[in-house]
Amino acid sequence: MRTPQIRFSDYQDEWHTVRFDRIGNFFKGSGLSKADLSTFGTPCVLYGELYTTYESVIRTVVSKTNSTSKGVQGFENDILIPASGESALDIACAATLEVDNVLIGGDLNIIRPSKEYDGRFIAYQLNVARKKDLAKLAQGASVVHLYNNSLKKVELNIPSKNEQQKIADFLSLLDRRIEEQQKKVKALREQKKGLLQKLFRREIRFKDEQGNDFPDWKPQKLTKILKERKLYAQKGKEYPHASLSKEGISLKTDRYNRDFLVTSVDKKYKITKLDDICYNPANLKFGVICRNKMGSAIFSPIYVTFEVQSGFDSNFMEYYLCRNDFIQKVRKYEEGTVYERMAVKPEDFLKYKDEFPNIEEQKKIGQFFIKFDLKIVNEEKRIEELRKQKQGYLQQMFI
Repeated sequence: MRTPQIRFSDYQDEWHTVRFDRIGNFFKGSGLSKADLSTFGTPCVLYGELYTTYESVIRTVVSKTNSTSKGVQGFENDILIPASGESALDIACAATLEVDNVLIGGDLNIIRPSKEYDGRFIAYQLNVARKKDLAKLAQGASVVHLYNNSLKKVELNIPSKNEQQKIADFLSLLDRRIEEQQKKVKALREQKKGLLQKLFRREIRFKDEQGNDFPDWKPQKLTKILKERKLYAQKGKEYPHASLSKEGISLKTDRYNRDFLVTSVDKKYKITKLDDICYNPANLKFGVICRNKMGSAIFSPIYVTFEVQSGFDSNFMEYYLCRNDFIQKVRKYEEGTVYERMAVKPEDFLKYKDEFPNIEEQKKIGQFFIKFDLKIVNEEKRIEELRKQKQGYLQQMFI
């Protein structure tokens, strides 16, 4: 009997195999591109948003356009599948409209199911149980395509309309829980950003252990706080090889290790140590600055690593230096004629002057934001737990 592993107890009937072309009518989106987007206007969906913005069900449309002569009208329960993409697995995705009167842009296949079928149920099934089937239909090399004629051959396993709706409602509930948790994390990040701004502008202040005000902040140049570490070592067993990115310092993996391009066995790498402040001079504008939380390692000599001097708290300095406000201010020292190569040299970086609190207040601020970050991390873990829970159900609720 063709039934899934997990099933609502109200339903006992066998599922039936139905070809996609028997489920509804097939159309193609047209016309709309990013250039047609506007702040106000008619809601619209572009094909790239199926990769970056939407999951199986589109409840709220984020983009709008005034180019109403372009695009194809989409309606609630329509299923959207990309017609082109970078890889077969990327293109093998689907999303169903839960809203009406939406313009659908080019490079999107539109399937309009007849009334016996719930588009949400079909989208969930396509994204899990039929993803590999869709990927096999993709054609092309550098750019792959999914054509309507190919999609029509896909076979789907379909229960009664009531069971379709019950499954779709249940999975939609899980989606909404994930979305609410994502909103919670986003709100915490915004709250942290606001608190950082207020603390460093001294609009709010902490009290000392006796409830008294801390002393006024005093002007200091970064050269009194940070000292460039200029230690080097060859690649070997003493230090792990690391890389520096916007996400921080991490071990180099074989996938991204380009050491085979290095012709000299004597090449020296820069040593960085725990709690150093590290940045990429050419990529500072993109936020590539962090505190070393990994420990002693070597990385490219193009990177800069600063030791935090005694009398200053490395946690506090991380929160101070990694703010976008600070990055934009220190960019006044950028040099270079090509934007991509414009860089802030360490000697110029250290010229920056600002007011700083004493060590006790620094530690209090640093510990406050460490706890705040931990709260964000725990809430992010909850998102992953909910996603795993949903994935478990998805894998067992379809044939």
